[in-house]
Amino acid sequence: MQEASFSIGERTVTVGVTDGVGQPLIMMHGLAGSSRSFLKVTDALVSAGYRPITLNMPGYGGSDPLPDLYPEPKAIAAAVVATLDRLDLPGVDVLGHSLGGLLAATLAYHFPTRVRRMVLSSPPRGFALTGEPADWPDSQTQRIADLDAEGALAYGKKRAPGLCAPDATAEAVSSVRTEMERLTHAGLTTASALFARGDLLACMRGVVCPTAFIGAQLDRIVPEAVVIETATLTQRPYLILPLVAHAAYAEAPQAYAEAVINAFSMAR
Repeated sequence: MQEASFSIGERTVTVGVTDGVGQPLIMMHGLAGSSRSFLKVTDALVSAGYRPITLNMPGYGGSDPLPDLYPEPKAIAAAVVATLDRLDLPGVDVLGHSLGGLLAATLAYHFPTRVRRMVLSSPPRGFALTGEPADWPDSQTQRIADLDAEGALAYGKKRAPGLCAPDATAEAVSSVRTEMERLTHAGLTTASALFARGDLLACMRGVVCPTAFIGAQLDRIVPEAVVIETATLTQRPYLILPLVAHAAYAEAPQAYAEAVINAFSMAR
């Protein structure tokens, strides 16, 4: 996979691209990740006939933030559509992990013709908050204050182990920490706005594309039970990865890739 940067209006956007002619698969990272989070997963997806394209949310991985520091979820989804237009991709399969799952559902809800099938991996439901950030609970803005106070290196070192299972390898934890250490204020405010304003269940009530869920048995961020309940409420199939936590893509990349492939085949 190689990084590619291009301009969309006044913004620079950076994505990870693979060669080939497989089915385009847009991959969306979580709050603590970037397009590089999926590096160990993409080879297996290419072998299965996909052409993975990993996006960076605004403010992440070399992609410029949006003009609004706390954008509406639809505006973030519209930025994804602009990237798809720039890549000449009218309809794609989408994998969204963690907060990327909430973004994927937002995309499929507001722009239904752009998503063929969708897999949501450990997606949070969001809090459906309205109003301005100053009116939100401290829980929605504290992570930004922590990043500003601690700096990205300390922020990542402190929090990366919590995304992994207790017996995860040092290599897996290190790869998660490396991506967390790339966090910026602008990226985290965008992500926090999506987390605070997003509403997964409301979006899924209007999503028409085939969808399936993936959860992780040891996930402490979006617990297995939450994924199962969300899938049940939205009448979509799900599968659970055993013995891994939230960063399953880093802990068990081959198993994660196989789960993604299986979930797409199950999607309805």
